[in-house]
Amino acid sequence: MTEPPEEPTPDAAPGTDDGVIDERLLEMGRLAELGLQAAELVHELRQPLFAVSGLAQLLEQRLAADPPDVAGARDMVATLRDQLGLLDGLAARYAGGSRRPSTATAAQLLAPPTTAAVQLFESRARAHGRQLVLDLRDAGTTVLADPVAVQQIVANLIGNALDASTAAVRVEVDGPRVRVRDDGPEPDADVLARAFEPFFTTKPVGKGTGLGLSVARHLVVQAGGTLELRREDGWTVVEARFPPVPQERPDGR
Repeated sequence: MTEPPEEPTPDAAPGTDDGVIDERLLEMGRLAELGLQAAELVHELRQPLFAVSGLAQLLEQRLAADPPDVAGARDMVATLRDQLGLLDGLAARYAGGSRRPSTATAAQLLAPPTTAAVQLFESRARAHGRQLVLDLRDAGTTVLADPVAVQQIVANLIGNALDASTAAVRVEVDGPRVRVRDDGPEPDADVLARAFEPFFTTKPVGKGTGLGLSVARHLVVQAGGTLELRREDGWTVVEARFPPVPQERPDGR
């Protein structure tokens, strides 16, 4: 007596072997990662492009003054160059469809890129009636980091903090740490648990991409550091900690 033929399993189409299915799943994964990278790049380009536009307007105003504010115009040009450098660094990091590790990681002070990030948001803070304070309480510690990445990280944290705040945002450089505090409402447990997930946002539709904290965390971890979100003394605090440069021992080892 012959055995009845086996029926195809519902998990795979007839004539489709496991190797083809695996390849399709890998392709879907690669496309999903590419989509995430494209969304991240668009998100990250917005702030420096917004800054370049605002700086160009200020530059026009200073040159149109009577007499022209040449010294102020020079300052604007220098800041414009900084922002164009940031755009170039972002393009290099995402070139070829992958988030390339930084090639500029070296001993750095956190104060210069943090200050540059704060300057990006000063006009936005004023326009929305927010106080934006920079506190360089301990700015002498050197860390291993890429200054472009540090500016990108701090800019994302400040942008989120301004959106959440009611009156004030504080940015602190404290040794190997950068803290960004806002006085907005206390986030609930679900927000604290999911804040670093890509595309997770509590903002209204069309007001946020949910990528700022995700990108910041990726860059901090890539640098060998940590990113923490917590509530402290009435402030919501996001703290980035970078690896400090190892200190030489007295015997030179």
